Amino acid sequence: MWRSPTVSAASIVMLAVGVGASAAVFPLLNAVVLKPLPVTRPQELVLFSDNPTESMFTGTATGTWALFSTPSFEHLRASQQAFRDVAAFGAGRDHS
Repeated sequence: MWRSPTVSAASIVMLAVGVGASAAVFPLLNAVVLKPLPVTRPQELVLFSDNPTESMFTGTATGTWALFSTPSFEHLRASQQAFRDVAAFGAGRDHS
């Protein structure tokens, strides 16, 4: 360490950057990938759409999802009787 302080300093900085990056990425990875869904029975979750001919489709790694409007979702939530609860999520750019 005393013979080559530049190499030692570079090693310490690189180690600090690596530890800092790991500390910054882990909470995100934990929240998105590792933590289980906050539902009692996740195997019963269903992804659905209203009318596929009137909705916009987007391709994903897990298949094709149909996107529909907030009023359509609110109507579905108010009128459905088959599910305990209905939820929606938004992703991507805001088109409002």
